[in-house]
Amino acid sequence: MLQAQQAVELSELNVKLADNDYTPAVQLTSAKTSLENNRRTLQTAQQNAQTSLTNAYQAAQNAYRNIALAQANITNAQRVVEQSQAALRAGTISALQLLAARGGRTLPAWCGRPVGHSAC
Repeated sequence: MLQAQQAVELSELNVKLADNDYTPAVQLTSAKTSLENNRRTLQTAQQNAQTSLTNAYQAAQNAYRNIALAQANITNAQRVVEQSQAALRAGTISALQLLAARGGRTLPAWCGRPVGHSAC
């Protein structure tokens, strides 16, 4: 964006230099055209920078929301494990069910292979 701003400033100077009785009119016209083109380039660069900033802000907000969601999921998972541990102590579930509550892979009693295996 700095380059675009400097190009506009240089073009403005070229227009001022060409705007006199001794410089051919075509040179002044060319300088003005160049100035307008550089102004459009600067405007596009500014819009792109604004868009990039907006996108980065949205990405940061989404990441923050995802952190909060992940923290809530961790809290919920910890509660499930705590409840399952209490149920194990009370004798209402097996150690294998506790492992499943913790997210571990369990084996069906009749298979002997991990859950989801094609043979099970």
